[in-house]
Amino acid sequence: MPHTGTLTPDQRAIVEAASDQGQSVFVHGPAGTGKTTALQQRLTALLAAGIPSYSVLTLLPDPGSAEGYHAALGEAQLGPYSDPHLTTLAGLAREVVTLLWPLVARPAGFAAPHKPPVLLSYDLAQVQMRRVIAPMLAKGAFQGLRMRPQQVLSQLLDNLNRAALNGLTLDEMEERLVRTWNGHASHIRYFRQAADAARRFRQSCLEANLLDLSLVIDVFHRHIVHDSTLSQYLAERFRHLLVDNLEEMPPVGIQFLQGMLPGADSAVLIYDEGGGYRRYLAADPQSGWALRKDCDRTLAMPRSLVSGACMEALARLVQRRLGGPAGLTYSEAAEAVTQVIKPRYRQEMIREVVSLAESLIPSATSSDQIAMVAPYLDGALLHSLTTGLTNANIPFRLLRRRSSLRDEPLVRAWLTLAALAHPDWTVAPSAYEVAEALALAVGQLDWPRARLAARRLYDNSTHGLRPTDNLTDTDKARLGMPVVERIGELQGWLDRSVGTQPLDHFLGHLFSDLLSTRRFQPQPDIRAAAVCDWLVNAARRFHRAAAALGMDDPHREGQEFIASIRDGLVTAIPAPELTASQAGEALSDTPVIVATVYAYLLSGPAVQYQVWLEAGATGWWEIPRQPLSNAFVLTPHWDPTRQWTEADSFAVRNELLAGLVRGLCSRCSKGIVLASSELDRRGERQDGPLWRALAPLQSLWKPRAAFDSAPAVW
Repeated sequence: MPHTGTLTPDQRAIVEAASDQGQSVFVHGPAGTGKTTALQQRLTALLAAGIPSYSVLTLLPDPGSAEGYHAALGEAQLGPYSDPHLTTLAGLAREVVTLLWPLVARPAGFAAPHKPPVLLSYDLAQVQMRRVIAPMLAKGAFQGLRMRPQQVLSQLLDNLNRAALNGLTLDEMEERLVRTWNGHASHIRYFRQAADAARRFRQSCLEANLLDLSLVIDVFHRHIVHDSTLSQYLAERFRHLLVDNLEEMPPVGIQFLQGMLPGADSAVLIYDEGGGYRRYLAADPQSGWALRKDCDRTLAMPRSLVSGACMEALARLVQRRLGGPAGLTYSEAAEAVTQVIKPRYRQEMIREVVSLAESLIPSATSSDQIAMVAPYLDGALLHSLTTGLTNANIPFRLLRRRSSLRDEPLVRAWLTLAALAHPDWTVAPSAYEVAEALALAVGQLDWPRARLAARRLYDNSTHGLRPTDNLTDTDKARLGMPVVERIGELQGWLDRSVGTQPLDHFLGHLFSDLLSTRRFQPQPDIRAAAVCDWLVNAARRFHRAAAALGMDDPHREGQEFIASIRDGLVTAIPAPELTASQAGEALSDTPVIVATVYAYLLSGPAVQYQVWLEAGATGWWEIPRQPLSNAFVLTPHWDPTRQWTEADSFAVRNELLAGLVRGLCSRCSKGIVLASSELDRRGERQDGPLWRALAPLQSLWKPRAAFDSAPAVW
């Protein structure tokens, strides 16, 4: 049974609504008011009341959100038949389209409706788009944009996904981008080229039965939700609806819910005020808010269970300074800021932040104690911060929405070894890449000696490793015989591994049979094992879709996989969070979270302290540069005949920044630390919109007792 004893009256009202047949409830309030906890207990109450889990649909904003629901059900101990249907809109669409494939494939235009579809993950969609636009790039398409090919194909996929999630055809998407453009007329050709690439990609998917996210959503929306017969399956199957973070739902999801609500036996929709952080991915908080009119009851939950009045005051201060309503007082806002760190250089800022974390952890009372958030985590900032935390023996975990495989040194090293084992792939690694691979693969081999070994043993003509017999006695003495023996063992293993085995099998055996053994790794490396699993799964997805993508032999498959990663292939499956300092510890017990601000707001827990890194940077206010797209003009609320102006861009930036601050404040219980260096990494002075919005606190701020020894510096 659900644990209702510790719930607030509002939370209990949501849980008890499970017995009200035919009732739909719209619950709204800021983050931290206990709405999700109540929804978890409502799900438990439904199942405990005998409602079959088969007929309960719980829609979540992302797959990671399901963890809390599983935990609540586990505590209730409802037995083996209480497995709930927890999914996202995209997950539901994939499931239903796959189930009803024989009925929808032909009307949707697929060339082989009698054959099963091949689902493309985000990384595989990039591979296919890369193949589609290669001839276009060779003929000069997109020249003049100063964008890497990976950036081009990412924006092209964004266009496809946004069009589908907003319910637009590709033609409608093109015309919106063209008609709303307010810049130089010559730029319009790029929109035309982007639309041409989107159509080519879509046609290639239809011809090969490939289902990327955009096609899954498009088929679900047009051929199932809007089909009177097939939509009846959904209405009869899912009698009870639970929706968390409705503000993150795209327009097609809102339309799906509008069709489901009238016939549902019960429904609870949870709406976070000030949310909609996925607006870049077509989140439609405006339509989500309007959905309350379709519900029988509306319940407001305004009282935060996490943050206090000072946090709300700080959020309102920033909103006012960015053009929000006037006539408000903000004296309490100063109490929300417990420390200000602003040295001259970034490295000094990082050292002070790490030192502050050391002082905060012993006094904190929960496992999720500190969140360090930044508008972006560039390589230098991430490396310096994580190195500082590791050296201070502070466990941490990273939250990132997407990861580039090539940014992980171990991934680069193992793919270099794969290239050395398969010289017929003609993937020629550089001497630097070979040295990096040897340094990371061979235990007790430092960088200078790894470079020496690479110079002596890497054969540029055959793209393989020579036997260690080619080393001179002097070389062997400098390297040390134990290292020479391990290099020889590695070289022999690579030579013996040449064959037709799939790349995922090769990588798995490379780590398990050789690199993880005590000879190469005296101490167990938990993170290396996690990274290996991450890479092997990516290679396995690639291998399973290779034939459908036109790669019918292992040689071409290996070439394409390595080339895609070298070009910056991004995966929506985050890199392993486990760090060296966390060996043997559960991720939930780590005291520090390091995240980009959007990743934290979308999936991070409430914490006691937040550190706003680079608070003086303009990155808090900027929106991503996307010359081939515009997420805001593709929404159903934008007049397609009105041009997008600088004033619109300015207003959206302010609106988004105010929303970020509000979301952060609602997830912090004790205090916020503002951390920024006077000079950024390029040596330019930092005085961004967020820092200026906080300027009134200079005269109001008073350090709390816990930080009296370190007064603020403005």
